[in-house]
Amino acid sequence: MRYSYPLVLCGVLLLAGCAHGRSQNTPKSDVAAQPGNAAKQDGPDEFIMVDKDPTWDQADLQRRIQYPEDAWRNNIEGRVFVRVLIDRQGHVVETRIDRSDDPLLTPAAVKAVTETVFTPAMQHDQPVMLWVQIPVTFKLSTH
Repeated sequence: MRYSYPLVLCGVLLLAGCAHGRSQNTPKSDVAAQPGNAAKQDGPDEFIMVDKDPTWDQADLQRRIQYPEDAWRNNIEGRVFVRVLIDRQGHVVETRIDRSDDPLLTPAAVKAVTETVFTPAMQHDQPVMLWVQIPVTFKLSTH
């Protein structure tokens, strides 16, 4: 007898990496000190250099994700890329869906990510708002 068990994985893509000409060998502190790298956050595609990326409890985020029943019944798997704006207190204040493999998976991914509390990004020892992209993978495993 075969059983399907939902398996949900999530990771993160930080939107503060090697954009705007920064090479991978350039230390963060050198780039952050250059003119034009201000801590301005206008939109989800705006580049911001930070000294410390936001953090969160990955296990807590995993526990919050519930496989949608309709998706489970219909053997739907896929990924949802949720972009979130984390404020200076570590709360999600805005979400955007960059991509979703199936609309049945989207609400579960957004709900779990939105309920997660983050440690905000830091720049010059001050918390700053930052957009991050969190890919959530929904996969049915068979045993």
